[in-house]
Amino acid sequence: MKEVFVGVLLLYVLTLHSQDLHVQYEAITMDFELEETAETAKENPFSDYRLQVLFSHDGREYNVPGFYAADGDAANTSADHGSTWRVIFSPPNAGKWDYKVSFQKGQNMAMEEDPYLGEAIAPHHGKKGS
Repeated sequence: MKEVFVGVLLLYVLTLHSQDLHVQYEAITMDFELEETAETAKENPFSDYRLQVLFSHDGREYNVPGFYAADGDAANTSADHGSTWRVIFSPPNAGKWDYKVSFQKGQNMAMEEDPYLGEAIAPHHGKKGS
């Protein structure tokens, strides 16, 4: 009887613990459209642009870098040109998340640490929302 009780107790604890481990929140994907460019363009979309989105919720902040996504489906189309930049953020908890966009361009902007250098890209730079 003691072994059955311990087994049931262990199963109960594992069930409670596994429920905490499997909580997942849906990723937030944001696409930003600009003029069409290509991987071989004079202004390189990988090095001469910097897209970052600051997500905040309940005093927590995450500055998430974006990337050039070509046509938005390059994994399937193998596109080397397009007009889509993308940010993907998986929040650690549910709730209303605020965001602020920083989108700039300039020579080697992606490697630049100074957030004030570069040319702001309208209409996306400074955009805010929830």
